[in-house]
Amino acid sequence: MAFSVVIICRDEEDHIGRCLVSLQGLTDDIVVVDTGSSDRTVDIVNTHPVTLIQRQWMGYGATKNYANLQAKYDWILSIDADEAVDEELYDSLREWQPGSAMLYTIRRINHIGDRSIRYGHLKPELKRRLFNKNIYQWDHRPVHELLTPEVAKGDITALKGNLLHYQAKDIEALRQQYEHYALMAPPKKGIVKSLAPYYHFLRSYVFMLGFIEGTLGLKLAQSIYISAKLKN
Repeated sequence: MAFSVVIICRDEEDHIGRCLVSLQGLTDDIVVVDTGSSDRTVDIVNTHPVTLIQRQWMGYGATKNYANLQAKYDWILSIDADEAVDEELYDSLREWQPGSAMLYTIRRINHIGDRSIRYGHLKPELKRRLFNKNIYQWDHRPVHELLTPEVAKGDITALKGNLLHYQAKDIEALRQQYEHYALMAPPKKGIVKSLAPYYHFLRSYVFMLGFIEGTLGLKLAQSIYISAKLKN
């Protein structure tokens, strides 16, 4: 069964090439929507057999929904520019056929630099990434958009393999990301406002075993603490 790959991006010269190389041969329809890159992103994309569309930024959900409409096929594999498909996931996607599942999830492994994170709030997570665009759309929340409508767990299947997410080159770059997202998110109120930073630190460093990551685990927990403070 054919599917399209959809990517939205801006200023992703450090990542987009790796992403597109990992996808070569999976489909004859890769759609990249660039929303105003000022670096070499567009030049890099143009060296690959993809459909490049340049469009103004409309917000995460709206831009992704627009990109989905430009895709040839009904089934969409949504990938971020700073992600790449590993060999096991590549093989799973080559063999994929739609079954009873309404949505397909993929395990994503986060990286800081070249180091994969196994514990803490950046531990591996399942992301809903393969879906039928005639049924599902991205919502319009300011950040961390989700697919709607909601679907029962019994209608979700996990694909084998991983998305490799190169989230940030170092802790300082991660903190800058968190600051950007925090300023976009709605502010917290009341007791949640005062306790949220401490909750997120303990959750990452203690309850999600971030301390096993050593110094990096502590710095990750401190970063999510600062992010929660900025949302207040």
